[in-house]
Amino acid sequence: MNKPFVFKARIKVADLFHHSHHEEVFTTAMLSKESSEHFAMKLLGICALSFDKPAKWSKTEKKYWPDVWLEDENEQIEVALFIGTYEVEEILKYEKLYTKVVVLCADGEQWFEERRVQLQFIGSLSVFSIPAVFVADLCEMLTRSLHWDVILENGALSITDNEHYIRAQITKLI
Repeated sequence: MNKPFVFKARIKVADLFHHSHHEEVFTTAMLSKESSEHFAMKLLGICALSFDKPAKWSKTEKKYWPDVWLEDENEQIEVALFIGTYEVEEILKYEKLYTKVVVLCADGEQWFEERRVQLQFIGSLSVFSIPAVFVADLCEMLTRSLHWDVILENGALSITDNEHYIRAQITKLI
């Protein structure tokens, strides 16, 4: 994939857990140093967080800045979603900066188990893992014009477009 790669997205989200149905329509590009896996997981983050208000996402690379976030009525970040695996010290910094911290990682079970003892005491932290093979399949679905139907239900995520249907379990680790 040549950079910058610009996407026009129309994503219909049915979040059965939050009893929400909405559509996200936007144009965006991958960041210069961003992998397609990271970009695809940001799209998942938008779908997961935007059930009652618009989610925002990072258009620049900044240290300690979330990949996707929700703002309160004072435009302060109240939910900060980070994609990937981080050291406990980094997560503790995020926890001091943001009211609620969410980490979304691919195949993150081993990473989490190695840090469980320290992470379980961070009350404002949630960690979710999604299979890396699902993320790879999602990357195959990236085209300049994204038309996805996304269903979030009972710990599962399904995505369809004109050619593909993929489904995976999302595991809440904490």
